[in-house]
Amino acid sequence: DGSVTSSMGASNNGFSCNSISPILINAKDFLVKFGANLPKLNRMRYHIFAGAHPFAKLVFSLFIIISSFLAVFIISTLLTVPFFHYSVHQAVSILAGKIDEENIALLKYLQITQSVGLFLVPPFIIKSLIYPDNPNYLKLKKIPRYTSLALVIMTVIIAVPAINFLADLNSRMELPHFLKGVETKMQEMENGAQQMMDNFLKGTSYAGLLINLIMIAVIPAIGEELLFRGIFQQFITEWTKNKHAGILIAAAIFSAAHLQFFGFVPRFLLGAFFGYLLIWGQTMWLPIAAHFVNNATAVIYYFYYQRGLVHQDIDSLGAKKGSQNILLISSLFLIMLIAVIRQYEKSNNAPDL
Repeated sequence: DGSVTSSMGASNNGFSCNSISPILINAKDFLVKFGANLPKLNRMRYHIFAGAHPFAKLVFSLFIIISSFLAVFIISTLLTVPFFHYSVHQAVSILAGKIDEENIALLKYLQITQSVGLFLVPPFIIKSLIYPDNPNYLKLKKIPRYTSLALVIMTVIIAVPAINFLADLNSRMELPHFLKGVETKMQEMENGAQQMMDNFLKGTSYAGLLINLIMIAVIPAIGEELLFRGIFQQFITEWTKNKHAGILIAAAIFSAAHLQFFGFVPRFLLGAFFGYLLIWGQTMWLPIAAHFVNNATAVIYYFYYQRGLVHQDIDSLGAKKGSQNILLISSLFLIMLIAVIRQYEKSNNAPDL
């Protein structure tokens, strides 16, 4: 029996179970160590992005933004078939064609989904890939004080006449004669954007008002601030080692991205104000609140203007002749409120800038 057992436990080359055991033990130790080090390997992979040059981070971010936009655009366009009973070809044709009141619901749906894909989703992907160990990189954890929010809301409302005045000046911009074709194209883009916005804002139902607030105020306020202030401004500041440069360059990108160059100046100044709010308050919720109030004020005012409850066009306040006194008074209050916000946030341990 012993000889049988011996012959079964050994092969012709003398390889036995006893000789296999050390290999299995070593393999087990290797797998345990590899598994323990796997999170470190993942962090090393992410830290490759974190240690990259800020310009490389910007390029990588643009890739994420474009990819996110295309993915959401394709999915949302495909969903028009069951939701709106359009074919994909019809949906794309409507999006590229002339605005028709019959297609406003579809255009609003596509506007909302595109804003989500372009502005809202990318910042979280970029943050998770480049700064996975910094849970507050987008500065969303700190809740601002009620006083800060009240001051920001008052500032944005007080700024309306000054914004209108600057927008009126900007709209009269004329390029040199040799750039006349560029100016004409820019004006066509401006008129097209204004026509689309006018069609979006038409209607006097409260359901329509709510959709417009989500589309024009809520999603842009959160998404655009996360992208332009949370990502671009911080990357550019890291690159230039200058917070002012980060704020101003990000504000210029923010304004140019709207492709409405006859409104570039007031939108650039708003973007700069949003950027300084982020630095002063060290929370993204202050620029988000300012952005929301700016957009929501126009939406709500236009809603009641259509219902005949207000009679003066808000865009003329501060821009038309006879409103110079309003412009002067509001500008003085605006400067005072900005100084108060800066001092208030500084006194609450925010960095001085």
